[in-house]
Amino acid sequence: SDLMTAFLNAKNLLRPQTPGPPAEMLAVRARLKVMQSHVSSEMFQRWFDAGPALLPTRRLALLCGHPRSGTTLLEQVLDSHPDIVSAEETDVFLDDAFSALKRRLPPDAYMLTVLEAADAPALQQARADYFRTMELYLGRPIANRLLLDKNPSRTFMIPAFLRIFPEIKLLIALRDPRDVVLSCFMQPQPFDPFTESNLSLEATIDSYAFTMGLWRTFAPLLAGRYLEVRYEDMVEDLESVTRKTLGFLGVPWNPCVLRFDEHARKKIVRSPTYADVTQPVYKRAVGRWRNYQKYLEPHLETLAPFAKAFGYE
Repeated sequence: SDLMTAFLNAKNLLRPQTPGPPAEMLAVRARLKVMQSHVSSEMFQRWFDAGPALLPTRRLALLCGHPRSGTTLLEQVLDSHPDIVSAEETDVFLDDAFSALKRRLPPDAYMLTVLEAADAPALQQARADYFRTMELYLGRPIANRLLLDKNPSRTFMIPAFLRIFPEIKLLIALRDPRDVVLSCFMQPQPFDPFTESNLSLEATIDSYAFTMGLWRTFAPLLAGRYLEVRYEDMVEDLESVTRKTLGFLGVPWNPCVLRFDEHARKKIVRSPTYADVTQPVYKRAVGRWRNYQKYLEPHLETLAPFAKAFGYE
């Protein structure tokens, strides 16, 4: 289509004259691959078993997955519940919780090394610092409400969240991988070494496969501790999906969540989809990839395992 041709030409103009992915991104991925190869159900179970000693128990959920998978819609629905308060894509966990565990270790220590070395006092401090800073960020007390940390760019940090907050609930946003990569490719974003992957379809797909490959490694080790929420199901039957999600979070049903668009219009939404979530649910973004199928076809083999695993065949 003329639209995709224009996108491809524009991306070519934006692409810096450097060969291959940025070194910084490759280094981060290499370290995460080491982590991916060493996580185990035994390790996670040890962390869960140590959880009851970490007090007070916190009401916390992490909403992640991959950007452009419906995380903003789900966040705004849940944030409209009076028993839930959400924080949108902050660096609080990285800066005020995980970083605290690294202080006594070499700066280049691997994530799992940092997490395994953490003792109870360090974990308690990280927990307290995280909630204190979150309250400062939100500008109001969290009190007894459930805190929803919406952060699709922090999917790789799931092990760290589990170590510091073993009681955490994980919400994983899913959407047809073909729609996700198309949306990422077409979405204007601030330019940095990590969004540079969205300057070509091939690199965008590779980035998706890496991130969601991490999740596919974690998922079998976390039976009963996560809920996958499909974007397509939300736009088809928002009430049913929200009831199931609230039940998983241990939050009672409240019909106000179905009027999330009214709630969203009263607050600042930082996501690129801020305009969309101030409207009622619509279905026009489902299956959009088919309009650009010929451009995606050379790469569909890479996405096929994810489409199959997530039920999008």
